[in-house]
Amino acid sequence: SPERMSEYGAYGERASAALEHEHGFLREMHMEEVDNPNRRLVYQVWEDKKCRQQFARSPRWVRVPSQVLVGPAATGFYHLIAGVQLREPEPGVCVLDRELRVGNGHQDEYETIERGLCALAKDQPGFVSRRILKFLGNDTSYLRVSVWMSWGAVEHWRTTVEYQCENAALADAVVWTEARRYRVRSVLP
Repeated sequence: SPERMSEYGAYGERASAALEHEHGFLREMHMEEVDNPNRRLVYQVWEDKKCRQQFARSPRWVRVPSQVLVGPAATGFYHLIAGVQLREPEPGVCVLDRELRVGNGHQDEYETIERGLCALAKDQPGFVSRRILKFLGNDTSYLRVSVWMSWGAVEHWRTTVEYQCENAALADAVVWTEARRYRVRSVLP
């Protein structure tokens, strides 16, 4: 809620501080949606699902203050399928995430193509990182998270012949959803 943004900011600081020495915690990115600056997204990376669940049940867990969120907070757990990172994400970089569903029986084909796209993306100007994640609990649901220095770098990548050819190869196996654009506000650590 726009009028509760300062409360949300204070909550975010307390919640991030609680993570610093937590067993199994690896990284956290706080982002705001480009098209709706009041919408926030937090990506956390943990060694495994169990570590995150134990933390959520511990007294160190920091709960969101009541009435700060307009909609319910949602948590999804994913397994890393493929990824490449050239540098650490930093505040101000651009994140494009896209949920997608792969036709049953096409998972191996999809994952192979995405690994190829990871290898191709790393040589592009403005590239930061790219991860392909599979939803735990449904082996046909994936999340693609691409991090770039600017939206211009993203658009340049999307117009390359390599991207268009590999992406076209996915057409028969994948149902795309709308991509969401975010800007990184903070990164821990």
